[in-house]
Amino acid sequence: DGYVAGGYHRVALGEVYNNRYRTVAKLGWGHFSTVWLCEDLMVNGYAAMKVQKSARHYAEAAYDEIKILSRASKTRPANGGHTGVVELFDHFEHIGVHLNSNGTPGKHVCMVFEVMGPNVLALIKKYNFKGVPMALVRKVA
Repeated sequence: DGYVAGGYHRVALGEVYNNRYRTVAKLGWGHFSTVWLCEDLMVNGYAAMKVQKSARHYAEAAYDEIKILSRASKTRPANGGHTGVVELFDHFEHIGVHLNSNGTPGKHVCMVFEVMGPNVLALIKKYNFKGVPMALVRKVA
């Protein structure tokens, strides 16, 4: 099921991560991670927290993503405009409960992002694979 050493971290609703992010709902999952809607207790708002699988190659991929997103955030327009790249607010490591082959607990890289809308596939499915209305395409493009 993926919740094994090197795999997903079992997240429970209401848990607080990094003394800041309280999980509210599961937003989705993929091959590398799960994504959770979290209440940001420091700014009284919401964020999306991505919890990466703990195997070393997943952690390496997460740190590559963090480097790229950190560079992209430095190119944001001074007038507050948007670059079209999701904003990475924070990242940290969370110690998991499953032990690796060397007997140490796995570390899950967690990335915290701005909350965004549904993904493109969700929009395509919503419109029964018959095309997304042009007005909506213009709005999200």
